[in-house]
Amino acid sequence: MVKYNQEAMVHDPVTTQLAIVGFLFALGNIFFGAFEQGTAPLRRVLKLLIIGGGSAWLAAAQGLLIANAVLVALFLTGGTFHVWWCRKNGIDVLRPEPREKYYRLRGWKVS
Repeated sequence: MVKYNQEAMVHDPVTTQLAIVGFLFALGNIFFGAFEQGTAPLRRVLKLLIIGGGSAWLAAAQGLLIANAVLVALFLTGGTFHVWWCRKNGIDVLRPEPREKYYRLRGWKVS
């Protein structure tokens, strides 16, 4: 039988931070995935790897508090820009509608 070091797993900032980033990406895809339908899969994967890797590195180097503070700052900055950009361009903040207009703004083919 394999023995696990539960203390190391609970207090490991990198593992904890990767779990937090994974959870936030899952929530983001559930609620805002419609905004990324035309985005290339490689770009979406790279976004996850860059944010996850950077966040894990920050958690290891500076601790969970700093890493999560940076995540919150990125979320607030991105969210503020998202609301501003959508309203400026006449797009619903929670749904990419009107869809044809949103697709044209993103440079995607309107189907």
